[in-house]
Amino acid sequence: RECRMGTDGQMKFPTEGILPKEETGAAAFIAENAEWDGRGIKIAIFDTGVDPGAAGLQVTSDGKRKVIDVVDCTGDGDVDMSEVKE
Repeated sequence: RECRMGTDGQMKFPTEGILPKEETGAAAFIAENAEWDGRGIKIAIFDTGVDPGAAGLQVTSDGKRKVIDVVDCTGDGDVDMSEVKE
């Protein structure tokens, strides 16, 4: 499979076959239970590798924002403010 150009001008990785929805019965389940998609559920992710800018983390199936808040607990970017310079 080859990468292809998306409508946004960015190259898209071919995802066909990575998530076999037909073979696992997921497509039928989604068709029968369209609103069983996590609506109203909130979860927390504590991870060092989350990209809040990822396309799949932008909007829920009913149009709401997926990422409510991001907290950086790594300490990266902390600035020592204890020393006063004049």
